Amino acid sequence: MVDRKIFLSIWVNNVFWPIIFGGSWDDANGKLTANQQANVDAIAYEASYYKEFGIDPLTKFKSGMGGMNTPQDPIITGKLAMMIGWENFYNDERGADGPSGGAPFPYSA
Repeated sequence: MVDRKIFLSIWVNNVFWPIIFGGSWDDANGKLTANQQANVDAIAYEASYYKEFGIDPLTKFKSGMGGMNTPQDPIITGKLAMMIGWENFYNDERGADGPSGGAPFPYSA
């Protein structure tokens, strides 16, 4: 099984943000288009958090959160209100009476 943290990090960095910004990794003919402006803008947006807050403070903040699917999981314990993830994360906790739910990420206008 793929480590969820690694999967989520790769997916968010390389798929999620470019799609939200209207980018893609290839054109309709399969030609690589990684350097299209939407992808560049997406990576710049993500990098802006590290520029604004600093790598060390963000790393320290994240280290205080528990790991996914552990007793200290920040979603399950209520330390974290939402996260960008895969719809199949937290299946056991979701449902009509479950403490978590899922929703699509709001796209920009």
